[in-house]
Amino acid sequence: MARCDHNDQELPPEQGAALPELAAACRVLLRTVGLEAHWTDHGPDDQAHAWLDAGDHADDCPRALTPDQWTMLRVCWGLWSEESLFSSIVLLPARPALALASFIAAQAVDGLAIWTDSHLL
Repeated sequence: MARCDHNDQELPPEQGAALPELAAACRVLLRTVGLEAHWTDHGPDDQAHAWLDAGDHADDCPRALTPDQWTMLRVCWGLWSEESLFSSIVLLPARPALALASFIAAQAVDGLAIWTDSHLL
C-alpha cells in the first residue's frame, strides 16, 4: 500500500458524487472492528491517517490496532482512495459481487469446500 500522502487528495468527480454514501459504508465496515469514529464524511480522521502512514503492508500493523482493525482500515482506505483492487470490486455487477462476498464469508468460517460445491455449475 502506498504511503497516505492524502490530506489534500482530490477525489475523481464520479467518486465525489458518492462521497456521503461511501463515507457511511466505510463507517459501517469499521464499526465491525470498533473504529467507526475514525472515519468522517471526508475520509479517515487524523488518527486513522497516522495509522495508515505508519505501515505500507499488512505486516506493518500499528501497535494501537489489532490485525483485524488494521485490515479493515486498509480495506476502507482502498475503497476510498481508489488505489487498490477494492475500487474494481465495487464495480462488479450483482452476481459476481455476491459470489465474491459469499466466498469471503465462507473463507472466514473455514467453509470453502462447502462454498465451492454450492457454486459449481
